[in-house]
Amino acid sequence: RVGSIASPVSDVTGSRVFDDELDSWARARARSMLQHCIDSLPEKSLVVSGGAKQGPDAWATEFMVERGRAKDVRLYMLTGDVVMPPKRVLRSWVPEHPRIDTSDRQKWPLYRNEMMLDEVAAKAREWNAHPEVFGLEALWSQTKGTAQTLTYADRLGLPVVRSTWNRTI
Repeated sequence: RVGSIASPVSDVTGSRVFDDELDSWARARARSMLQHCIDSLPEKSLVVSGGAKQGPDAWATEFMVERGRAKDVRLYMLTGDVVMPPKRVLRSWVPEHPRIDTSDRQKWPLYRNEMMLDEVAAKAREWNAHPEVFGLEALWSQTKGTAQTLTYADRLGLPVVRSTWNRTI
């Protein structure tokens, strides 16, 4: 099966550039893969993502909302908020004692990615659950947030399902 997200705690990460070419085969296939993974989730799964307005973050939210499961989504916004769709602010993801200088907003996207995965790992421990990270990585992306997120997941020992795409596809 493509992607084995069958865990109560999952992180979805992916390159936003998949949405740059709306009619591309890669975009259609990546959306299909993610939709299959979302459809495979158990009923009470928590899905965590970065809350981007395009690409895999947006698709995961769209698929969960379409299934009536918005309450099971946590979006880590660059405002510093954790949001449940459509716009319910639950709390801040910025810790009281951060590991970085949070006044430097340029570092927030990568730090936010780490905070998301820290929550996935913590929730998995708390619920005695199997966590998983699903990543759709586009090698042509100028940003490297997806790669950084997946590398951090590996460092935490979280199981990673990684789908890497080359632009020639």
